[in-house]
Amino acid sequence: MTTFNWGFVGAGMIAGKHVLCEKPLGMNAAQVQEAIAVSEAAGVLFVEASWNRWHPRTQRIQEVVQSVRHPGGVDETTRVNYTLGNATE
Repeated sequence: MTTFNWGFVGAGMIAGKHVLCEKPLGMNAAQVQEAIAVSEAAGVLFVEASWNRWHPRTQRIQEVVQSVRHPGGVDETTRVNYTLGNATE
């Protein structure tokens, strides 16, 4: 979040609006911590625009992982790595 964005972001949260913020969330850790504090005080969400989390491929991977029982009795997946992009082969 640039200094330019902070005015809009802060005003929106203070007005009770949830904020979806493009990267970067802040220019430094102090700025992000301040934004989080404002959002918590206002009772609104302050979220980085992480589009990948809601990408259809990500959703499908979550469905597959949740539907598979792992051999050896391990029922919890702790990490999945994948790359979004076009196959080069």
